[in-house]
Amino acid sequence: MRTITLAAAILLTLASPALAQTAKGVKPQAELASHPVSKLLGEWHGSGSAMEPDRTRHEFEAAERVRWNLAGTALIIEGYGYTDAAGARVVGHDAFAFVTWDDESKGVKFHARRAGEAFQTFDMTWDADKEALIWFVQPNRLRFTITVKDGVWHEVGEFSPDGGENWVEFLEMSLNRGE
Repeated sequence: MRTITLAAAILLTLASPALAQTAKGVKPQAELASHPVSKLLGEWHGSGSAMEPDRTRHEFEAAERVRWNLAGTALIIEGYGYTDAAGARVVGHDAFAFVTWDDESKGVKFHARRAGEAFQTFDMTWDADKEALIWFVQPNRLRFTITVKDGVWHEVGEFSPDGGENWVEFLEMSLNRGE
C-alpha cells in the first residue's frame, strides 16, 4: 500500500508542472493562431439590419466577444443582437460558437449554436482575394461572409433562391473593435 501511495505521490509531483502549464494556458495552437480567423479576437460592438420573411428590414444593435479558450486550441465566440421594443432592450439573437483547427482538412471548423437550436458544424474558409471568412449553412443556399479591415468587422448573410446562381442579402452588420 505504501509503495502505491509513494508511486502516486511521485507521479503527481512529476506531472504537476505539465498540468499547471495547461491550466494556466498554453500558447494558442499555431495553425489556428496564424489563420485569418484569429483577426476576430476582441470585443466588438455596432449595428446592422436584417430582412424578415415578408422582406421588411429591421435595425438592431450587436455585440460579439471572441477569445481564446481550451488552452489555446479554440476560439470562443459569443454573439448578441438587441432591438428596442416599447422602451425595453430585447435580445433577438443569442449565439455561441467555437472555432477549431481540423488537421484532416487543414482548415477551420465553425461549431455554432443559436439559443433554442442544436449545434451545427461548418467549414469556414478564407478567400484571399476577398480577404474574407466564408461559411455556408446550406451549400448554395445560405452563406455568411466576414471581413475585418481597419478595426471594423463587417458581416453579410445571403440566401440563394436558385441554388447559388444569384444571392440576396438578408443580414448586414458592422461592428467596431472595442478597447
